[in-house]
Amino acid sequence: MWPVASRPEQSLHGNNKEPQQVAEAQEALRRCMWEDVGIVRSDAQLANAACRIRRLQQAADPMLSADTPSRSGLELRNLLEVAALIVRSASRRQESRGLHFNQDHPDTLTEAGPTVLGPRR
Repeated sequence: MWPVASRPEQSLHGNNKEPQQVAEAQEALRRCMWEDVGIVRSDAQLANAACRIRRLQQAADPMLSADTPSRSGLELRNLLEVAALIVRSASRRQESRGLHFNQDHPDTLTEAGPTVLGPRR
């Protein structure tokens, strides 16, 4: 389902394969954020990251739909949600600011705009 597992994960509930699935998903998410949402990025990389995160969220849904989701499953859900928010915020910034450089928007605006995200509609 995911690339190579990096470490075992502890679970309070869930099936026997879940700890490995969670560890593999966390590693895939870490790799996604490193490769596509690093300090130097582009609009295409951010779009690719958003797609990769959505696929990971869909793959994690069965673990979270259990009557009693595991602690590691809930942690994975939170990591995926935060990653999606980071990518959404970075995608909306149409400039390079501070350490974050977007190859498609190399200039810095004279005044920084807000990066607060509102609810999706």
